[in-house]
Amino acid sequence: MADETHAVLTELNDFSSAPAALEKIFSACDDDKLKLLEQLVVRQNAAPNATLGTVLERFHRLSESPAVVRNDMLFLVMGKPGLLFATSIYDEDLALLIWRGLVRFHERHPQFDLLAQLFNNTRDSHGLSALHYAVEAQMHELVAEITQWLSARSDQADRFRRLVYEVRTQDVVLPISKTHVSGKSIATGGATLVHLAAKLGDVAFLRALLDPPVSCEIEKVGRDWDDLTPLEVALLHRRSEATSILLEHQTASLGFPTSEDALTALQEQRDSKATARYIDSMVAKPPMTEPHTFPSIWTAEECQIVTSALEEITSRRGWNTQRHTSYPTTDLPCYQATPIDAWVRMAVATRLFPQILEHYRIDSGKQCLTFRELFFVKYEAQVGEQAELGLHCDGSVLSFNILLNPSSEFQAGKCVMPGHW
Repeated sequence: MADETHAVLTELNDFSSAPAALEKIFSACDDDKLKLLEQLVVRQNAAPNATLGTVLERFHRLSESPAVVRNDMLFLVMGKPGLLFATSIYDEDLALLIWRGLVRFHERHPQFDLLAQLFNNTRDSHGLSALHYAVEAQMHELVAEITQWLSARSDQADRFRRLVYEVRTQDVVLPISKTHVSGKSIATGGATLVHLAAKLGDVAFLRALLDPPVSCEIEKVGRDWDDLTPLEVALLHRRSEATSILLEHQTASLGFPTSEDALTALQEQRDSKATARYIDSMVAKPPMTEPHTFPSIWTAEECQIVTSALEEITSRRGWNTQRHTSYPTTDLPCYQATPIDAWVRMAVATRLFPQILEHYRIDSGKQCLTFRELFFVKYEAQVGEQAELGLHCDGSVLSFNILLNPSSEFQAGKCVMPGHW
């Protein structure tokens, strides 16, 4: 079982093999496959207090005792929830297969949080959950099966409804050119599933969200980052049938634009807000402009163990050199370092993130830190190897690096930032 688990983990972390691996796991989903799923899930997640040694021992050892499945665990594919992977590649058949298998897994392990597999958006750079992608891909059969499952579980339906209110997207910017961004090219952040279904005019999804058992209340859905309600979003996109449905479910008597002139004015206001928000997001303000060193995030022993694990992994699969287009690095995504991935993510999130929040005065009640990208990078002073990387701007709000090997082992080589040489 251990060898099979490791082989499947490797397949799940490669785009070319992941769909076939998922079909292998979920097509039958008998007792053997459920046991395999148990072994996968416990290896993909680490408890907040887990030591690196414990995580590695669990990864390599075959346990005859029942797997301990916790409610904070996710089933992952290429570092993101499996359902998110399937819906983001617009494969409804695969998403249905995974959903049905996870329902069976939840029956065996009731503590396994099935709704987290649907709503977790911390692994997506745009803040989309599996269900947001399902709306975009018009996966009506999937949402029908989900609502059918909810209809017999009022407690889950209540929580599902709360998550619809809470889980929202980030702004998604599609530049017209490298130097110009228009409000029209910004997909508004703060969008719930109801906002997105209203924008697309997806009547089936709207009814699934507004009718029992989900029964979302329009007033509680609230507004997106452009201060628009789902009804206003539907009106702006001329979705007449969606507008009618939203009006049916709106209890409060609210004014809304109906004339073309009013809608044009509302669109201009929306575009102006989105553009201003984007421009503001590109301006760094103190203390965000000041780099900071947080010492001893990992111990020297932990760094050595991680380095040894990387050397073993890359001796078999090699390093990537073309993952990034503008500034390619010799690197390995963390999710492909399967023995240590869960611990690395947990250790950074529990040790470094709290210090970043405190030092940079980030309100943890309003914002949270997640990984936009997490990878190991290697520089090597040999002919034909990458020894440096040019000055560049990362595509994230904050960037960090952890030095794995002792500074005494190399000359020169450091991370520099403009104005802080």
